[in-house]
Amino acid sequence: MKRSVAIALAGAVLLAVPAGLTLAQGGPPEGKGPGMMQGQGPGGDGQRGWRRQPPSPEMIQRMLDGKLAGAKAALKLTADQEKHWPGIEKVIRDNAAERLAFREKMRAERGPGGQRGQQRDMLEGLDTMSERMTTRAAQVKKLADALRPLYATLSAEQKDVLRYTMRDAFGGGKGHGGGRHGRG
Repeated sequence: MKRSVAIALAGAVLLAVPAGLTLAQGGPPEGKGPGMMQGQGPGGDGQRGWRRQPPSPEMIQRMLDGKLAGAKAALKLTADQEKHWPGIEKVIRDNAAERLAFREKMRAERGPGGQRGQQRDMLEGLDTMSERMTTRAAQVKKLADALRPLYATLSAEQKDVLRYTMRDAFGGGKGHGGGRHGRG
């Protein structure tokens, strides 16, 4: 289990680094590349850009509800195991709320139109990245602690299901906490 937590923590770091580097660098130049939002084509002509508007908080909540329901259903928990689920779900929801608050804070700092009023210097960006990584590490630890009692009761098959559902639903997809190194 300690190896799985270490792998999950490494995955969290990998997720945080690109976001932090984008913050440190001020993002892509206006009108270029993947920073464009829906309705902003390369020439500002109203055509669809390469990246859509971020989902609303309500949409994020609905997607989280679906992911949690899907993970729980896939696990096929026994009545005794199901007693552990509310604590796990609470930690996942709390962590998601913290991530959403952080995104909203970053969006507010960028101001209207997604542009930051004054570009941060590199050290300020690194400090922000460090704070975010520390927060994410604490979130991963809370999740590991919440999962520990349930994990001890799971069959080998349920452990496999848990690994894949947690990776796919809550870990960012391929390359983050899955594969042969995530087993344990």
